[in-house]
This record gives sequence, C-alpha cells and structure tokens, in this order.
Amino acid sequence: MQAGEAAIRDFKAAYTQFLPVLLRALGGLARRGFAVAPADGIDFIHDFFVDQWENVCSNFDPNKGSFEAYVYGAFLNFARPRIVRLRRLQDSLVDSQWLDSTKGQQDTENQVLSALDTKLLTAAIQALPKIERELLIAFLYAEDGSERSVARRFAISRYRVREILIDALGRIVTVFPKPSSIGEADWRVARSIWGERRTVHETAAMFGMPSHAVKKSMGRSSFLIADMLRQFQLVGSGGSSMNIPQAAGNAGAELLRKTLSSPGDEQLLADLKLSAKEVLAAIESADLSLSTRTELDPLWTARVYEALSEVAEVPPTAKQLETERALHEVENADLTTIGKAFTQTLLPDLPIPLTRFNSFFSTLPRIDKNEYGLLADEPDVKAAFPNSADLAVFGIRPLSVFYASEAVGALFDRLLRYELIEESDMFLSGKQTGVYAPYLTKRLPDVSIEKEIARMTDRPIGTSTLLLKWLIAVSEYKSFVFGGFEAEVGPGGGVLLKRTLREFPDLYQRWAVVPEYV
Repeated sequence: MQAGEAAIRDFKAAYTQFLPVLLRALGGLARRGFAVAPADGIDFIHDFFVDQWENVCSNFDPNKGSFEAYVYGAFLNFARPRIVRLRRLQDSLVDSQWLDSTKGQQDTENQVLSALDTKLLTAAIQALPKIERELLIAFLYAEDGSERSVARRFAISRYRVREILIDALGRIVTVFPKPSSIGEADWRVARSIWGERRTVHETAAMFGMPSHAVKKSMGRSSFLIADMLRQFQLVGSGGSSMNIPQAAGNAGAELLRKTLSSPGDEQLLADLKLSAKEVLAAIESADLSLSTRTELDPLWTARVYEALSEVAEVPPTAKQLETERALHEVENADLTTIGKAFTQTLLPDLPIPLTRFNSFFSTLPRIDKNEYGLLADEPDVKAAFPNSADLAVFGIRPLSVFYASEAVGALFDRLLRYELIEESDMFLSGKQTGVYAPYLTKRLPDVSIEKEIARMTDRPIGTSTLLLKWLIAVSEYKSFVFGGFEAEVGPGGGVLLKRTLREFPDLYQRWAVVPEYV
C-alpha cells in the first residue's frame, strides 16, 4: 500500500482510479433514499477531491483496513449531509427563465433606482469576500445566469456555487438597508430566504403567503439587485469548458435523460453502460442541460450510477471487488436492521387493521412489475418479509416508513425553532379526512406534512398522505414513532406530539416502546 501513496496523492490519478468506486457509493446512497441527479453527484465527487483528498490520504491508516474501503466510507460521510442540504437549497435561487420574465415586467414598469441605493449596495458588495462578490455578480449579471456556466467559469462545482451564492446574498440582506426600489414585503421575503436560510415553504407559512407569491417576490428582488450590480466589471477567471464534441455530448445527455426517466428499461441501462464514458463527458460539459421532467426513482437511479461506474477501462482487481462486496454488506446490514425493526418491534401490538396493508392502502395504485422487482430485492424489504410484500405492491418499503416518520419530526422541529407554531399546534388526527394536522393547517395553511413526506421518501403525494394517516394511527400504540417527539393520545382520539430528550441506542428499542395503557 505504501508504494501507491505518491500515485494516490495525485488528483488526476486518484480521480481516474476511484471515480467508479464513488459512483457506486452514490448508487448506495440512492438505494437508501438519498438520490441525486448524476450531474449533482459528479459535483459532489469533484468537491470531495478538492476539499477532502489531502486529509483522506493523510488520515488513512493501513493497519485498519484497505484504502478503497476508507475512501468509500469517507465519501459517504462527505456526501450524505450535502445531499440533504442540497434538497433545501434547490428552491433558494431563482431560475433564469423566471428572471427573464421578471425583467420584462420591470422594464415595462420603468422603475428608477436611486443613487443612494446604488451607493449603499456598492459598499455592501465590495465588503464581500472576493469569491462571493465575483460569483454573485456573475450569476445575476451574466446573460444566461446558469449555475453550470458560473461553476465552469470559476472551476468549482454547482453545489459550491449554490452555497456561495446563498452565503453572499445572506451577507447582503442582513447588513444592507432596504433599497427604496424594493418593497417592504419583498425585502422581508429576501431576508427570510437568503439571510435567515428558510425555505420557500417556511417563508410562505411565516408570512401567510402562497409559495408561488414567495417565488415571485424573490424574482423581483433578484432582478433589482442584478440591475444595481451592472456597474461592476467582472474579473475573468476560472477553468475552461470540456473539449468534447457537441453532437456526442448531446447524445450522451439524451441517453442519460431517457434512462433516468424509464425505470425498468434494461435495454436503455445496457446502452448507458456501453456509453458510460461519453455520458460522463456530457455531465462534465458546461453547455448541456441534463435536467429531467420526472422525479428520480431512487432504486433505478442507483442502477444508473452502477452502470456509469463501468466507465473504468481496466476491470477492478480481486481486492477491489472484495472491498466493494464488504462495503455493500455494511450498507445492506443497515437496511436489514430497518426491515427487521419494522416487522419485529413496530408491527407487534398494533391492531389488526393497521397490519392489513392490502386493505389500508387499497386506494393507491399498484406499481408495475419492473418496479416491484427492483423493490422486492432490497434488503429492508427482504428482512421484513412477508409483511413487506403487501406494502411493496404500493411502492412502499420499511425504509419509506422510517423516512416518513423522520420527515414529520424534522418538520415540527424546524417550525418550533422558527417559532412559527406552538407545542399545542402539534396535534395529529387520522379521523378527519383530508386534514391530519388541523391546528397546524389553520395556523400555517401553506405548510403540508404530506409534501414534506413526499420529498423525504420520493413517493407520490397520495402515497405520502396515506403513510401519514397510517403513522398517526400507529403512534397511538408506539409512543416514539416520530423522531425527537413522544406521542400522547388525546381525550378525543388523535395524538399530541411533545418534544423528548429520551435517546435510544437503536431503532429496535425506539419502535418497541408502547404507552402504559396498551
């Protein structure tokens, strides 16, 4: 291992050697519900090498295991929290299409910026760190205003572009007085989104606005700030575009889009595997749009990453295969634990109607045979068999149940921290059709627990709604089903959630706790 240290420390050699391993790591994360589009996944890999590679090489101890295993584990720890944060960053920036439409509206209104606004903003922008200042100007001032072109220009990933832009906007709106050209309501929204890091939905709830109105407000503020920034001259810097033929790039991008949008199409997956090199080159290109019109299917996305990992021209060694098998077993063990906890501690003591999934979820559409085949092969589904079989036909797995319960707890935790709700608002009732959190809905009509579950589980809103109803009913018999909260049954049915400091060593014990009256 020592002989390979010099080669490993070289970024280019390390990237070539470990790209397939890290693509498979992204596949493993996708299987566990942390699915990201391949373009974002490649960005995470780039950031890992730029930000962490020296530490990885320095901290590796060959006496504790193989280097491949260490790299794999280090990347998982690096990528997982960034994927979670990426989901919250997605709606914090305004896309260029909306800015274009806003620009037309502003030109028509012929609003005039005051000299004082320009002077104050100039001082605020010049006080930013150099990279934040130049990135902010590039994003808001460039003709296309795309994250990818800005990322390529400054030789960093789109994920880092998002983070830096949010930091820059946050610095401005927290110290800069409200410009006279921006309305009070728009400035409050800007401070909430960019300064206080709330999501669009949380901001909408706080101000009693529809989500689309918050996004329009962001568009107006973005355009006005961009207009004031036109006095600056950008300093040219950054890397150059990938030198790949445009036709080949378009073909690779189109193949990737089709494959991601066609779960179960084995022929497309085989074609993707054969064209992995061209597809990865297309992902690297600054000139190609790689977005899809459909939500990512986590299990299919995992297989897409596995197909892309075939880019390596040299087949993996026996040692590498052994390492990857061991790591795969560790991931499977985590999923197996969730499956076993589901069937061994969550389901026992529940009334029979709550365990008859074919009946409880009968109004949901059944998934097709290809998707069911992918789902049935997952470790958590196998570990919970035969109970999981009746759930799987609706596209639900034990991991979905776990993530749904965590989504509810995380949402209430955020709303409490932002002081948007009182503890008395955390009442959940499965009795009232269509309104499962009546007090929360009355106070914050734009906040949807069902949508929060849908985002966390990658399931349709109809599935998420029934999952919520089922979890509410389950929480009457399992006190700690929602992470961070204890459920207490109300006098008229339903449950009231209360914060808890109680910790559990594992999911088995958390899901096993029943109220005294059961």
